Amino acid sequence: MSTLEDLDLVALDSPSSLLFRKRFSMASEPRNCPPTDDLINIRTEAYNLLKSSLHAIYATDFMVNGSKSLTIVFSPNSKFMLRKYGFANDVLYIADRKLHYYTHNPGRQCKLLWSFIQQSGYEEVVFLGSSKGGTGALLWASLTSRYRAVCRITAIAFSPQVQLYPFNDNLRPLPSYVNNMKLVDKNEAHRINFMTYGDLVEIIGSSPVQAVVIFGGKSHMDAVEASRLHALTNVLLRPIDVSFHGSVIPFVTELTSHDRIVALADKLASDASADNDLSATITQTRDEFVSEMKRVRCPELNDLIEQCAGRTRDGKFV
Repeated sequence: MSTLEDLDLVALDSPSSLLFRKRFSMASEPRNCPPTDDLINIRTEAYNLLKSSLHAIYATDFMVNGSKSLTIVFSPNSKFMLRKYGFANDVLYIADRKLHYYTHNPGRQCKLLWSFIQQSGYEEVVFLGSSKGGTGALLWASLTSRYRAVCRITAIAFSPQVQLYPFNDNLRPLPSYVNNMKLVDKNEAHRINFMTYGDLVEIIGSSPVQAVVIFGGKSHMDAVEASRLHALTNVLLRPIDVSFHGSVIPFVTELTSHDRIVALADKLASDASADNDLSATITQTRDEFVSEMKRVRCPELNDLIEQCAGRTRDGKFV
């Protein structure tokens, strides 16, 4: 959703869920060692090569601070998601300019991405995304994890679309999805991409990636998509008590501030006028959205990333 790039974020209380249990010792432990100029230069050069090699359909940006971990953020639209968020790690932003759900030749893109990860020397990589970006995070993490393991790979997907092909009636409310399926009938290359990469259950299940899928438990569309993954042993499903599609929003919003939540509700309504998918997924009144946001409890996004990456050992959740 377009509004996520502008959010002002702070840490939140966390619920009692095991995955969301906050590790209070984190605040006193430095997450990253001081970077060296050589390391930053190496990663910058590796990124410049990646940027020049990726298909033009994918926009990218890179923020490097020399951390041991990399977070790759996949946007649900053509703008970079959470661009102003204070990530604790190095961040690679990716956006699908054509809104093709990151299915345009992802095999080649992930090979290039893996080369960037190797050259940069990361120990942990977290693929993160929301909605279409959640689909991209799951897909690209699954494909990248099949290469020779030199780092831990985890995916965190908020309200992803799981079955793209064949036609998924559950996704009919999303204009971008309907448009993609129309293109499938007209464009052979697009049809092949959707056929090859449109079943995330098969792709994730046949990969070594460990994934966490977070979704609104009261959102019918999101709950149906998440339920498709319930049989996979390498996926943790974590519903939160909301009915809206943007399940990432509580993790990046000051939930104790009534004014901030109201302002966010107004901005979502404003952004929906220029984002058809966002407009289609806003099913609540302003007051209902504010009420739900004030009730939900979850960790701040940086802590969630740290928790998910920290729960993997030998490529599996513990």
